[in-house]
Amino acid sequence: MHPRGGGFAIFMAFHQQQLRYGADFRGPLHKDDLLKIDQQYCDTSMEPDWFAQSAGAWQSINSLEKYQFAKRHKGNRGQKDEFYITDNGAKFLGKMLQKYPQGDQADQADQVWCTCFLGCVRVFWPGTLLCLVIDD
Repeated sequence: MHPRGGGFAIFMAFHQQQLRYGADFRGPLHKDDLLKIDQQYCDTSMEPDWFAQSAGAWQSINSLEKYQFAKRHKGNRGQKDEFYITDNGAKFLGKMLQKYPQGDQADQADQVWCTCFLGCVRVFWPGTLLCLVIDD
């Protein structure tokens, strides 16, 4: 996950709602609500740009779901999908906020975040590796 990228912005949108509604807030948020909040935390467009042939940073939600940091409840018959942050996502968000307290450190964009099979969070810098362990 890149700082100021799509996944980062989605996490920051949930964080903003936690500040508003309390630390235990996990959702639901609709895509429209997330896009209104998270664009300010993303350096690229969150929505698809068909002219530039870009899927948009919103596609990061698929990775968050894949790694079980977020979950989607499909809407029925015209209802909007609802998005929630999972317990693992909340733990990851806490670690992310420790690393980026303001959420806007664009100067650290060379860092890449990903998850490993050991249940920790790895942060890669050129030539180094740091593992942040998430306690259960």
